[in-house]
Amino acid sequence: QFSYWSAMVESLYFIFAAVTTGMAIFNKGKYSDDVTPWFANAAMHLYGLALIMSSYISIGFWAAVYDGSYTPTFITMLIHGGSMLLAFLDFALCRQPVILKNIWAVELMFVVFFTFSAIWSAAGWRNQDGEQYLYAYLDWRNYPAWSAGVVAGALLLVVPGAWLCLSVLCDLRDSTCCCWGKTQDSDNDAVDV
Repeated sequence: QFSYWSAMVESLYFIFAAVTTGMAIFNKGKYSDDVTPWFANAAMHLYGLALIMSSYISIGFWAAVYDGSYTPTFITMLIHGGSMLLAFLDFALCRQPVILKNIWAVELMFVVFFTFSAIWSAAGWRNQDGEQYLYAYLDWRNYPAWSAGVVAGALLLVVPGAWLCLSVLCDLRDSTCCCWGKTQDSDNDAVDV
């Protein structure tokens, strides 16, 4: 399911972010300022992906999947809420930019998942409830037009809209100069310290 994909992506992001941070601290001068190391690039691309996917999973689960007929388990709440909180805590503290050209990674992940869900339905595989779809809103066998609309809406509206929101939040975060390692100089310009 997409929630497990999201958890995997977020875990990979935090691993690469930790490696990047460790390399920056312990290997000063080893890497040129002109060339970004591959692990830092990986962290940068996974960053936006983790933010969007964890938000999509959390909001989508509570809005479209959970019907209130059972008490969610701890792991369900952790994956469908805790991961988003962790991603946004990192967003608030790390000062990493949200770069528009990296939106392709998010779009690609959604295309791969939606393609996987269509193959799942076409193959007749069953989810944990015995249904031939991964999620009811992606029932390609019985509602192909609806499923295609969900895909189009996600790719054309949800992902770009979420990216725009993240960009605005990133600009607001970076302009506050409160706890992100910036001070004001005499000309009121933000200066990294």
